[in-house]
Amino acid sequence: MADADKEIRQAEGSGERVVLMSKDQFREWIVKHRVNMITSDLYVLDEGTILEGSVESAEALKYVLGVGLEDIIECQVSLSDVLTLTDHNLYWVDPIVKA
Repeated sequence: MADADKEIRQAEGSGERVVLMSKDQFREWIVKHRVNMITSDLYVLDEGTILEGSVESAEALKYVLGVGLEDIIECQVSLSDVLTLTDHNLYWVDPIVKA
């Protein structure tokens, strides 16, 4: 039960931090923070999905990226997948970058 409580607290915290960004603002945020992987709370290509950025080593990316578009929740995908395959009016972004 403690794990579920922890997940609920984390979700509440990220919900309070979420920032709405245009696609250009999202790109600028990616460059500014050197983000190289995106994780989504739901299916990554759906509008309204909360996106989290992280900075991963090249070695870690080899094992994480590749099948993320097939995942339904917690998709881990490359920046190019998100930026190329979506064209939302707004992107919901958790501004805290995970290292």
